[in-house]
Amino acid sequence: MLRRLLLTLALLLAAHPALASGGGGGTDAVLYVRFEPIIIPVFDSARVSGLVSVTINLKVDRPEDKQAIEADRPRFINAYRLALAEVADLHISPRQPLRVNLIHQAIQRATDKLQTKHPAKALIVDASVRAM
Repeated sequence: MLRRLLLTLALLLAAHPALASGGGGGTDAVLYVRFEPIIIPVFDSARVSGLVSVTINLKVDRPEDKQAIEADRPRFINAYRLALAEVADLHISPRQPLRVNLIHQAIQRATDKLQTKHPAKALIVDASVRAM
């Protein structure tokens, strides 16, 4: 019984070399660029009233795009901090629910400005606001 199972497995792997190499047989691999949480202060009447934290991943289709983003990571982080600060100034308060849709739109706009050749999709993994 075990010999028959091993023979069947060997035949399947011989018929599909991509499966044997761990490729899965498909070319539609999804790649993600993960960023550490971006934390900025929330101001109310010129004093810090809270902190907002957002964790972002970028979904890219090509390994070259992932490498390009990794090489340019400081520019992406800076653009995300600026975009998040703009949203925080107008729309974020520790006393109100966090408007993740506005954060996502701002982060996606910042991504589109930096990644124009092959667009990347911004994903908000985690978002929170905490009162000080």
